[in-house]
Amino acid sequence: MFITLNIIKQYSHENKVKTILKEQLHGIVEEILNAANNWIKIEELFDTVQLSKHPDNRKKYLDPLLKIGWVEMEYPDKKTSPNQRYRITTSGKNLLKILNDKD
Repeated sequence: MFITLNIIKQYSHENKVKTILKEQLHGIVEEILNAANNWIKIEELFDTVQLSKHPDNRKKYLDPLLKIGWVEMEYPDKKTSPNQRYRITTSGKNLLKILNDKD
């Protein structure tokens, strides 16, 4: 399920949207977004959320967040750089704000 940020912003005031997001997003996604508050290497990121650095975990969790734009790379032109780090984007922060908003 792909939900654009515009739809999230448009309907974020409704509990239904928050419920859908919580049901559709894997818990690891929220943990990754929280852990990537500052620049962080993939090893540390995955250790923090208790995932192995197996390529399948990157494909399943990190790559979709990069594609959606909720996480960004420090060196987008050098995807396999040993110095590559990741952090949450403004869109990702907005998503967390919606998810953590207490009604």
